[in-house]
Amino acid sequence: MPPSLQDAVTELLTLHNIGRFADMEQRAKAVLKSFAGSPVLRELLGLALASQRRFSEALPHFERAARDLPEDPQFWDNLSLCQCELKDYASAERSLRKSLALIRL
Repeated sequence: MPPSLQDAVTELLTLHNIGRFADMEQRAKAVLKSFAGSPVLRELLGLALASQRRFSEALPHFERAARDLPEDPQFWDNLSLCQCELKDYASAERSLRKSLALIRL
């Protein structure tokens, strides 16, 4: 287990940056056991799944991250992209509008 949440996030982003999405998914699931309430880890797990084009599996992680940390525009943006991939365009538009409204604040 990483000694801190920041170390876990750094490790997951490194795995994402080098395209090791399956490893990122497994690591995120493991780390979430220690930091279960972390919206950032939920977001990164969603990102790992979406990067493998497993959008229906990624969706609940993006939704929970956005619900748990609603002031983060990136969470809403990633949720919107996932919803768009799932052809839920009305929800994608709402999520994107929330993201843009937060950026303008």
